[in-house]
Amino acid sequence: VLNNGRLSASGFFWSRKDSIKAIPIKQSTKNIKIVGYNIYNQERYEFNSQGEADSYFGINGLSTSICKCLSGILEKANNIVWGKLGDDENKLLIKSKEIRLNTSVKRISKDNSIKIYNTLSDACNDSNAYPGNVCACIHGKQHTAYGFKWSKPKYNDIWS
Repeated sequence: VLNNGRLSASGFFWSRKDSIKAIPIKQSTKNIKIVGYNIYNQERYEFNSQGEADSYFGINGLSTSICKCLSGILEKANNIVWGKLGDDENKLLIKSKEIRLNTSVKRISKDNSIKIYNTLSDACNDSNAYPGNVCACIHGKQHTAYGFKWSKPKYNDIWS
């Protein structure tokens, strides 16, 4: 438990201070109804438990990451912003769009055609570009790279 970074096991939080001690979890988050929004298409997901989300996506350990999202340790898990059902879902949707804006990259060609990429990695792979040069453009240190202008997209570039 302590060596592989898990926060809890067997219904206890574990810590190592002078000796190993177990602290009972006051409220289990395993059976809380959860809702999530995909950061790329704002698709809404609703599950009766974190384990149900685990099974749906087929990702072993996703429930641990969802727990960290619900606790505020992570912003997203599996490119989805998670919250408890009953929380302000509008805030979750806005947060998912903010994360998308922060991770997306806008490429502008010489003919002013625009292409939006979900990530820097996607942009560089598609353009056969080195990320450092693209980042230099995004941060205003260079005007162009690989024949393109690069920037962070604006809200209206993604959602009209």
